[in-house]
Amino acid sequence: MLDNIANFLNRVTTWRAASVTIATTILLFAVYLDYIQPLRDYGGGAVHLDIRFGGYMLADVLAYFGTLGAEGRSFYAKTTLFDTIWPLGVALSGALWAPLAFRRSGLVVAAAFCPVMFGTLDLFENVGLWIMLAQYPDVSPAVAGIGNAITLAKQAMIPGATLAIPTLPLIAVLRKSRRPGLA
Repeated sequence: MLDNIANFLNRVTTWRAASVTIATTILLFAVYLDYIQPLRDYGGGAVHLDIRFGGYMLADVLAYFGTLGAEGRSFYAKTTLFDTIWPLGVALSGALWAPLAFRRSGLVVAAAFCPVMFGTLDLFENVGLWIMLAQYPDVSPAVAGIGNAITLAKQAMIPGATLAIPTLPLIAVLRKSRRPGLA
């Protein structure tokens, strides 16, 4: 199975696609950081749910959504949509750079794992946030619990994804410079 995944990634990967994807992802992340600034004002300085390290409980969800008010909850829903795009770029960047950095199937899949899982878990996390926003004030305890579990799992992927994004292109460039003709 690892060979199949690695072979697929090798077939779809090009230097140009990997470079454009990572540059676009970095740009989107920078724009996102600027875009979400009003969320802090709506929330009275509180940290939004998807970046609460240590997680959250239903009471935290209700308190935070109450503090945001209707306008703030609407803005949070919009920022969550934007927050889906750049993490998927992280996932795609990891998947495209891994086969350029490594040849062995196991290393390709291992190198892509954290970025791909980060982007995928972020997508599911955001679906949970949208559901909770739509349910407010009658947020389901099960949805809050599942959302929290997904948030914690995503947060566990952050160090590996953060390390992979600059490291995989560097390894790929070094590998290419040692073996001209790789591309």
